[in-house]
Amino acid sequence: MDAKEFVRLKERVEVLQRKADRAEGALEQWHQQLRKEFGCRSVDEARKTLADLEQQEQQLDEEYQKTVQVFERKWGDKL
Repeated sequence: MDAKEFVRLKERVEVLQRKADRAEGALEQWHQQLRKEFGCRSVDEARKTLADLEQQEQQLDEEYQKTVQVFERKWGDKL
């Protein structure tokens, strides 16, 4: 390995290290946001919370659809 190749390799390592540092910072920020907004301390907790919220959304959508049907039966001829 000559000096030019060493310098190029060193510069590449530095660029990659900066990218890794930025990614690590972004990940930490994301973890903080999960803790703050949803009370999740890990990705697994976040996945469970997401599954719970999706289930809740589905239940609420079903209730909404039933309510709309009742409303339309009762008031449909008036609309």
